[in-house]
Amino acid sequence: MQKNNANVFWKLEIYPGGETKVNYSGCMIIKENFLDFPDAALEISRSVSYKKSEDGAFPGVRTEDIFSEEKYHAFSQIMKETLFAKCGIRIIDGSCHFHINMPLSRNKEDYINTGWVHTDHNVSLAGVLYLNKVHDFYSGTTGYIHQHTNTSTHDLRRKFNLEKKSVDYEDYIKSQKTNNDCYHKSIMVANMYNRIILYDALMPHAPSNYVLDDKEFRLTCLLFIREYE
Repeated sequence: MQKNNANVFWKLEIYPGGETKVNYSGCMIIKENFLDFPDAALEISRSVSYKKSEDGAFPGVRTEDIFSEEKYHAFSQIMKETLFAKCGIRIIDGSCHFHINMPLSRNKEDYINTGWVHTDHNVSLAGVLYLNKVHDFYSGTTGYIHQHTNTSTHDLRRKFNLEKKSVDYEDYIKSQKTNNDCYHKSIMVANMYNRIILYDALMPHAPSNYVLDDKEFRLTCLLFIREYE
């Protein structure tokens, strides 16, 4: 895959389906009604085990790779076949994880509930399948463009993800703002049940907010695709 320039603007496209090939460089693709039976994915998400990142690389809790679990082989095949049929992507190497983000405070307006802008390393393409039965514009995903050098303390972010009580909130928010102020918002996508977004993993992005309107936890199915055709 050709390396991408993270300074270009995001392009938003609606995948037309069929045999159409899409260039995902600097691009975000949205597909509505992705799974034919999304409630089955929801049931699986309620039966699997979640854990925090061992090194603080991400907030919330996440499952192991669903694609590598034999008991979820049928679901894995459905995900892969649907990606090819509806989004034109045949996965050669990738992983799939259910992920739960808990609010960092109960107030949706608190800055701390805003995601930390980042890129996904060692991945060509990333995807988010939304699994909350809500339509919440502000708890989806935001794409950003880079404006200047990042000088934030990512060690504090990792420490906070591991053990919040050991980190001063004011210091954390200051570091988060230092990081996020390096970027301009370019695109926002709403959280809608059974909507999937796929995007260039080198483009800066973040969860828009961890608080849903109905106060339930933000539930997604994440795809990290290292190689595809």
